[in-house]
Amino acid sequence: VNKYENLLSKDWVSIFNLVWEKVKFSPRALADFMELNQKEKIQFIKALKKLDKSDPKGHKAQSLTISDQTVFKGRFAGGRFYYQINNGMFEIVGILQGEDEKSKDRFIRERFN
Repeated sequence: VNKYENLLSKDWVSIFNLVWEKVKFSPRALADFMELNQKEKIQFIKALKKLDKSDPKGHKAQSLTISDQTVFKGRFAGGRFYYQINNGMFEIVGILQGEDEKSKDRFIRERFN
């Protein structure tokens, strides 16, 4: 993952962020996206389309309670994604492959604690 993060400069993140009106990616989330297989990428993009159509103001979603920051979680066929609402936009901060509980718990501990 660190290799991908180093390869993806802010320019790449900016280009990728142009695709969505209300969704932007952190460099780490873009590295996570690159690790998804083709089918998972398609399912994730479908979930992003739904998120992009919703309104960040008054957004209701399940949030993580262990974090000192407000991090929401979303699901797609093949995994989960985590996002925050900043400056009226959804910011994707992490993407997790699979539904394994151990992997999910470890991912949350490493990223948000």
